Amino acid sequence: MGVKVLLYLLFLIISFPLYPSWRTDFQIKGENMEVAPLLKLLPVFSRNQRWKIEGRVSPDLKISGDGEVLNIQGEVEYQDLSVTQTQGKFYLYSPSLSLKELRIERKEKKWKIDLVLTSPEIDYLGFSFKNVNALLTIEEGNLTLKSLTCVLGEGKIHVEGKIDLTDPKLPLDFKGKGEDIKLENISFHPGKGRLHVRFRIRGNGIDPASLNGWAKLEVKNAELGRLPVILEIFTLLFKGSSRVSLHSAKGDFKIREGFAYTDNLELKGRGVSVLAKGYVGWNRKLDFLIFFKMSQELLRFTPLTKLVGMVIDQLGNGLVRLRVTGTINNRQYTIVPFALGGDLGELFKKILGIDNN
Repeated sequence: MGVKVLLYLLFLIISFPLYPSWRTDFQIKGENMEVAPLLKLLPVFSRNQRWKIEGRVSPDLKISGDGEVLNIQGEVEYQDLSVTQTQGKFYLYSPSLSLKELRIERKEKKWKIDLVLTSPEIDYLGFSFKNVNALLTIEEGNLTLKSLTCVLGEGKIHVEGKIDLTDPKLPLDFKGKGEDIKLENISFHPGKGRLHVRFRIRGNGIDPASLNGWAKLEVKNAELGRLPVILEIFTLLFKGSSRVSLHSAKGDFKIREGFAYTDNLELKGRGVSVLAKGYVGWNRKLDFLIFFKMSQELLRFTPLTKLVGMVIDQLGNGLVRLRVTGTINNRQYTIVPFALGGDLGELFKKILGIDNN
C-alpha cells in the first residue's frame, strides 16, 4: 500500500503544472523500494529504453508548491544500484549511493535539479572509485558536473564537465586531473609507481570509438618491469632480467576516435632508455614501434639470448628496435633492424632526446 501511495503522489508531482490553482505541502518517505517501478514517472530524458536501472531506493523528500513552481528538497539513498546500457557498452555499479542536498524545481514543463552525490565506492569501466563526491546540476536535460572528486589507487582525481542527457548517445565534454595514483592498487596491475595525469575528453558517453581529446601522463618512483609488453621484450632479449628496471615514464597522447596516439612515450631505468611511438585503441588493438638503448654495463652483466637486430654503438651501448602489433591480450613482436651505416649513437640520441651516458 505504501508504494501505491508514493506512486500516486509522484504522479501528482509530474502532472502538477496542469493544476495551477493547487497549493501543496507534504512529505514523501520510503524504504528499500525497487527502483524499476518508479522509472516511468521520471522526466522524459531519464526514461530511455536503452537503459536498465536496478537497485533499491529510500527517499525522504519534502514537496511544496504554489501551482506554478514546484519545489522538492531532501535526500535519496540507493542500495545495490546498477546502471546498464542494453547494448552492453556501459556498466556502473555502486553498493551504496546517496543524493544529498537535493533540490528539484519545476516551473511549467522545465526541470532544474541541484544535488550532491556521494558514494563510498562506484565501479565503472573496471575501475573502483572510492569516496566519490560530486556537485551536479540537471537543467533541461543537460547535466553539468560542477565538481567531482574521488580516490583511485590512493590518489586523488578531480573532474568537471557536461553531459547531454536528452541524446541517447550521451554527448560529453570532460576535463580533469589525477594526482599520485598508486598503480598497484588499480585492478589490471600495470606495475608499481605513482601516476600523475591530465586529460580532456569529448565524445559520446556510450561509444568509446567516438572519444577525442588529449592526455598527458607521468609515472614516478616506479617499478615498471612487470608491464606485460616490456617484460616480454626483456625475456626475448635476456636470459635473466633481474638487473633490468624502469623507474619513470612520461608521455603525451592524442585521442582520436577512441584511439590514443603518442610519439614520445619515454621510459627510463637503470641502464635502459625506451621510447615508444604508436597507438592503443578502445578495441584493445595496438601498434607500437619501440626503441631500446641498453648501457654497456647492463649488457656486460645480463646474458643475452638473441643478438639478431641488436647493434652496438661506439660507446658499447646496445640498440634495439622492435614493433609490437596485435591486441593487448595477443601481442606479436618483430625486430626491426637499423639501417647500416651512419652514427647509430647519434641517431638514437636524436630519436630519444637522451644523452649517451
